[in-house]
Amino acid sequence: TWIYFVWMTHTWGASLGKMLVGLKVESDDLTQLSLGKIILRETLGKFISGITFCIGYIIAAFTDKKRALHDMLAHSVVVYKDPSKSNKTGLIIGIIVAAILPAIAILGILSSVVLVSLNTAREKGNDAKTVSNISFVRSNAEIYFMKNNSYSTSMNCGSGMFADENIRTIISALSTSSKTEVTCYAEGSTYAISARLTPPRASYCVDSLGISTDNAVAVDEGSKAFCRKI
Repeated sequence: TWIYFVWMTHTWGASLGKMLVGLKVESDDLTQLSLGKIILRETLGKFISGITFCIGYIIAAFTDKKRALHDMLAHSVVVYKDPSKSNKTGLIIGIIVAAILPAIAILGILSSVVLVSLNTAREKGNDAKTVSNISFVRSNAEIYFMKNNSYSTSMNCGSGMFADENIRTIISALSTSSKTEVTCYAEGSTYAISARLTPPRASYCVDSLGISTDNAVAVDEGSKAFCRKI
């Protein structure tokens, strides 16, 4: 931003804000300010004015010729381009802009906070739905086992016991409403099913061994399916 102020002051004698209210920056002898003094004023000068708790700016209200600290350092002064003419229009526009811009910035910050909160709440809601559905698979898996004396053999979520109408409906709901990745395995007397959650809760898994936990995934070792911690 300091490049903008240096360029505007060097080219036009004022920044856009000063131009709106009919002001310009000159040397304290009312001649054109040199490029070196402009750079000093807009960089080191304003830095010093700022780090002094903005006292460097405030003193302009109490000093001769209404000069701020950075004006004193650069031997500059802010004056009206034409002292005989007041620029009320520019002043009004400047005041409006000065009032509106902070309001826009505050609204932007508040909107960002609200959006982040809504996204977090939505993610937690989806995770809760995923955990509930995965847990519901367990009761249906036991019903399937009682009917078939086996959890079947399956390496995916579309065959074996996972093709059972009730279980398939649950898995379908997981894949569509929560848009989560589901992993399913069954090996006769064992099964495991897991679904991805929102980080840092990597996933949720349940199996026939009684495991129901976060940060575990369904795995198959050829003769046994189970949940493995990650």
